[in-house]
Amino acid sequence: MNKPVKTLILAALVGILSIFLVTASLAPSAYIERGLPADRTMIIPRFFAVFAFVVPGWITGLALREIYTAKWLEAVAAVLLLASYTFPLYSLTVTAEKIPIYAQRAQAWDSRESEIQAAIADGDEWVNVFGIDGLPVGGIRDFDPQGKTGFWITKCAQKYYDIYLRVHWR
Repeated sequence: MNKPVKTLILAALVGILSIFLVTASLAPSAYIERGLPADRTMIIPRFFAVFAFVVPGWITGLALREIYTAKWLEAVAAVLLLASYTFPLYSLTVTAEKIPIYAQRAQAWDSRESEIQAAIADGDEWVNVFGIDGLPVGGIRDFDPQGKTGFWITKCAQKYYDIYLRVHWR
């Protein structure tokens, strides 16, 4: 068996191994929760999925480089590589546009914490705080939705500071 064929077989084995690893990482949630896990816990299966594409692609590229030695392919690959950099640059600009929103949110959280600390220093049993809406940054809304008292962010803050919080809007 020649080297390129062995390399392609290795790439296929890495892909198959990655499929098993993704399956194994999702199995506990599928068994216990009867469904997919929460999005925040999908980092491990996503890593294996990316691994399943990157490593076999790299190995296959090495094998194809031994089969085809045309110089024009290197130029095409360089152009495709440069084109693939456009999405990370785009995502950087989108994220950079949110910096002012994050700065405002940080100031709001600092103001809220100082209100809570002042109430604790005064010996109060409760404090009025302003809700911070996480929706503009794709996050969690920090308020008590109608009919759902004790939103978990508020509950956690109450336990952490050992004071009752009344959340309202500005």
